[in-house]
Amino acid sequence: MAQTTVNLQCLGDTYVESSNPNTNYSAQTTLKLAGFPDSIDTFLKFDLSSLPARKRIVSAYLKAYFQGFSSPGSFAVNRMIVRGYDIDINESQITYNNQPTNIQSSGVTYHGTVVTGGVQQSSANSYVSILAAAPLASAYAQNRNNIWIQLQVSYGDNYEQTYTSKESATNKPYLEIIYEDVPPNAPTPTDPIGAYKDNKAAVHFAWQYNSDVGGVQKKFDLQWSTDQVNWTTVSQTTANNYYDMPADTLATGNVYWRVRCYNEYDEASEYCSIQSFYAVGAPTAPAINAIPTNSARPVISWSAFAQQVYQLQVLSDNTVVYDSGIVPGISIRQHKVMAWLADGEYIVRICVKNEYDLWSEWGSATVTISTVKPTKPTLTAAKTLTGIKLTVPSGRMLIYRDGKCIGETATGEYNDNAIANGKEHDYVARAIQQVSDRQIANVLGTDGDCEDISKWTSYAGSLSLDSSNKVFGNSSIKVTQHSGTYATLQKDIFLNIDLAKHYFISAYTRNITTTSLFLRFATNGTGRIIIDSVPSTETSFKRLGIKVSPLNYGIGSTTAIISTIGYGDVSAEHESDGCLVVEITEAEYNSLTVDQLLAKYPFGNNTFMAPAGETFTDSDPVTATAEFKHSLIAPVSDLTDVFTFIRSLNAPPKRTYNRQPGGAFVEYAGRKSPVWEPTEHVSAAWAMAFFLKSWDDVEEFIDIVDRKETVLYRDARGRKIYGVLGNPTVNDEISGYTVGFTLTEVDHIEEVEV
Repeated sequence: MAQTTVNLQCLGDTYVESSNPNTNYSAQTTLKLAGFPDSIDTFLKFDLSSLPARKRIVSAYLKAYFQGFSSPGSFAVNRMIVRGYDIDINESQITYNNQPTNIQSSGVTYHGTVVTGGVQQSSANSYVSILAAAPLASAYAQNRNNIWIQLQVSYGDNYEQTYTSKESATNKPYLEIIYEDVPPNAPTPTDPIGAYKDNKAAVHFAWQYNSDVGGVQKKFDLQWSTDQVNWTTVSQTTANNYYDMPADTLATGNVYWRVRCYNEYDEASEYCSIQSFYAVGAPTAPAINAIPTNSARPVISWSAFAQQVYQLQVLSDNTVVYDSGIVPGISIRQHKVMAWLADGEYIVRICVKNEYDLWSEWGSATVTISTVKPTKPTLTAAKTLTGIKLTVPSGRMLIYRDGKCIGETATGEYNDNAIANGKEHDYVARAIQQVSDRQIANVLGTDGDCEDISKWTSYAGSLSLDSSNKVFGNSSIKVTQHSGTYATLQKDIFLNIDLAKHYFISAYTRNITTTSLFLRFATNGTGRIIIDSVPSTETSFKRLGIKVSPLNYGIGSTTAIISTIGYGDVSAEHESDGCLVVEITEAEYNSLTVDQLLAKYPFGNNTFMAPAGETFTDSDPVTATAEFKHSLIAPVSDLTDVFTFIRSLNAPPKRTYNRQPGGAFVEYAGRKSPVWEPTEHVSAAWAMAFFLKSWDDVEEFIDIVDRKETVLYRDARGRKIYGVLGNPTVNDEISGYTVGFTLTEVDHIEEVEV
């Protein structure tokens, strides 16, 4: 630390002697000291205000010009006492009977130690150094500017010592002070330490300023990092011992931080010890990679970071026409829309939730669906004894009743035995045209899931596994550039491909600190064409793709390299996962865009099925009403297996309905009667009795009861009840059997998912 030497001139001096207790000697050109038998003390005044504040006094000496002893002798005075006073008193008023020691109550005395080598006869006519560091340092630290230093011989003989005073023409006394700079001590971090902080809100950093010489902070340097290697610095000139990091600055994960402070002289402390906390917050909005436009139920793919669950919606004119609901899936990055989308423009949006139960913003894209439709089907409806029979062309047909899909058929007919008697319903048949699924092989096999560094190489980079950031499996591969202007993750697939075929290549990539990141395919043949994907700077994994044809390979190729390339300075980093190389047809190469191929061929690390596209055409609606005369029961697993109650015995069939609201009686202290606390549930049951003529009919009905499954009951009065059969009773009658049972109502969803 830098040191500075200053000399302070004496502003006032005098001496006092016991033999003349009321005499003042401030006008004398000499100062005296003696110890025995007469006591003579010297007082000197100095002003410390010219010293800069908050420095450390390394040494301080009173420089007094020693003229010699009053009588010849060799006795050495080897000890003095130096006292400093913060009081200010007029030198002309100081006498033996009126000296600062007599008015101690108005100030503080600072005791010091003395003399370098003592004062000897041989020292005459030279400056001697009297150590005054202790009283001066104490006074300086307490901002006491006007001080008096008292010199006193503690023992000795009667030899007087004489020194020049400030009134002397030459060799005046002075203070020689050496001080040094005092940077602040390392600050004490206070917050955040080992905590969870929401990075979508401002993060409050705080610390304590520390300095041995006091003062306040002038500015600070706050650094934060996610790896303790690369640090981001925030500097501010302020006395505030805190900083509020703006929202959305920190990535989710461990964050390390440290801070250093500056004093008013721009002297910096050391950094405090590194502290850490965990930044949590909503993940970034997913990036939708591709939406096929030629399918009524497209498979949508996206890139997302920190996904635990997702929700996907399709909107038409700001109305949600499809909602996936909340779907668990840490590694799922594609979803098939289950609604049938008519041709037109839609907004597809998706959001994800992380492990901290925080949702991202919606990531969205606009798509125009345009499909090649199958032939419009014809539909006819006819009444049967148990419902409605629908006739359609052969081939896969979905059957809709009142806008809900109730089933499908490929035989050309469908029997709807789940409608109530006497009620009008609208039917539509939907013809489906589907591209056949095709088995696809990833020529990289399991190498493409980036779990094994040994399967890959790098140019100008070092490779490592990252288990914290990944799309599939347990990890991704991180590339750290160690020289040049770019680094790669690469693999030669020459032995895996046929140079006469077309291929689609894709990979999930994530930028960390590169300036540009893209996917490349290159061979070494004559006339070859290097194929690059669009560049990316996304900090979340984004899937990049390129398509290649035999025209790209060149003549005489012996290598075919796929690589992810990140440009940047040394130490720049990027990551890759889910690398896919699949064979495609020439027609796909010519007619499908990269985005369409990304949607059609999601990542598979070995052999997988390519998702099929689907289109549809609806028939004209047909209205029909069922008419039947009896009571019907059928298991929901096979509604064509209808059991009919035709007869009753001497009276209409018995049907008794009982309904109880859900809830409970709760008793509370201090109340005579219980309190009823209802629930949303309802308990309802029917007690029924019918006549069956033969025992075979009884056994057939008992077989339905023994299935222990939900049944559908309908009757001529239009009742339609899903329930469970129980408590069957059979009574012998003269001409047959009376069968009784209960039908307890249950919920049942008729709409089916396709």
